[in-house]
Amino acid sequence: MTPEYRRDPLTGGTTILSPSRGTIPRGASVDPSLPQPPGVCPFCPGRESLTDVTVARWPMNGPWAIRSVVNKYPMVEPGLVPLANELPFFERHAGEGVHEVVIEGTEHDVDVPSMSPEVWRAAMRMYRDRAREILARPGIRHVSVFRNRGRRAGSSQPHPHGQIVGVAVVPPDQALRDRVAREFAATGGDLLTAVVDAERQSERLVLEDDHVTVLCPFASRFNGETWVVPRSNTPFIEFDDAACDRFADAVQDAVTRVKRLGRDAYNLVWRLRGDAPWHLEILPRGGPGAGLELASGMHAISLRPEEAAARLRAPSPA
Repeated sequence: MTPEYRRDPLTGGTTILSPSRGTIPRGASVDPSLPQPPGVCPFCPGRESLTDVTVARWPMNGPWAIRSVVNKYPMVEPGLVPLANELPFFERHAGEGVHEVVIEGTEHDVDVPSMSPEVWRAAMRMYRDRAREILARPGIRHVSVFRNRGRRAGSSQPHPHGQIVGVAVVPPDQALRDRVAREFAATGGDLLTAVVDAERQSERLVLEDDHVTVLCPFASRFNGETWVVPRSNTPFIEFDDAACDRFADAVQDAVTRVKRLGRDAYNLVWRLRGDAPWHLEILPRGGPGAGLELASGMHAISLRPEEAAARLRAPSPA
């Protein structure tokens, strides 16, 4: 079965129906924080035949250090045949799009805090380059860049990696964010910029320099949620190498701080907004289940963002 976009007749929201995702190998976990799928790791060097097509790599010559590959279990796929709609309520379209996996280095047992800065910077450049190329393709309306780390965050492989998904629809969450931003822009100014300027005066500020502001947002959805916000208004896909490297360093430092809160599982989400200011979110995962979130769309947390920021500002233990 091929993937589909399906529209919820009650909310107008879009669901991606992706049967191939159900075939991802799942194994018993030895480490409760990381997935342990059966068999050998397909992302380690020498096992390139176990992954789908490599679309980009770094360096170009010699042994690879970073690879972006077509996802073997894609949420969306290119070149699909159009689908007929079922009337009157059930609207569906072919799940057209692009789904790639960025393999962040050759080392299996590392994470962002323990990666060499050179490798993590190269991975960040790969995310930039692939997002830019995918977004330029005909029919792609939105690109999501994200990184799942740990079982509680939805990861299926322990080898460090992230994903890029280009879709032919504007996702509901992004549509809502765009609408709220447009309403604010009608009064003058950019919403994210205004919010971050206000957060910079609060006790939720973790740190800032000439290039980034790091903060725990006022209405955090997860305990220890942390944002890394560029001070420049340059879109991520237009960052030059120097800006990309500085941003990578800031994210590496911020993830290191967040993991000191005791959450091994987390998501990184690039909140890209076209030509508008953007940011990256570090979302620690764990704690109680998601019943309230599923039932109401609201999140509940127990750690005040002000306290989280204070703990993140503290020097790292010797």
